[in-house]
Amino acid sequence: FSDVASVTSRPFGGCQSGKSGTSLSGSIATMRTSRNRKKQERKKYVLKEGSRYEDLALVIALGELVSSVDKMQDECKALLKALVMARSDEDARALQRSFSALLTEVERDIPKVWPPESAESSLPLGPQSSSTLIAEAVQRQLIVQPVISDPALRRPPVLRNNFSWKLNMLS
Repeated sequence: FSDVASVTSRPFGGCQSGKSGTSLSGSIATMRTSRNRKKQERKKYVLKEGSRYEDLALVIALGELVSSVDKMQDECKALLKALVMARSDEDARALQRSFSALLTEVERDIPKVWPPESAESSLPLGPQSSSTLIAEAVQRQLIVQPVISDPALRRPPVLRNNFSWKLNMLS
């Protein structure tokens, strides 16, 4: 009977120290904090008309569109091959023309959303410039404020130009 009492009085699952319990709750708290931080970051750039960061949300959405168009090059190449093998040359030719036009338009419009970095780097700022030079540059409108305020969003997404997705026989 005493053996039964000793077995039932022990905590289930072995011995636990107080430190591992606090460590676990600390990691849970860290996980929650990290989750809340990510949630707030997502909320920051809500694509809703009139929202505080609507312009940055648009830049993010356009960046995602450019990235998805870039990924479509792989899919388009495979689809063109399948259409040719299925003897649908006219459909393949139309797809190749349409997708080529889309790529051209996206490539042409990227500088409209993400201006070249050279515009910012040619500004007369830094330790070698004086307040008078900066004031004159502002008056002559030589200093351009960055259009995209978040530095992480200033670089445009990459659109592969060297990827060969077209079929020469359809050109």
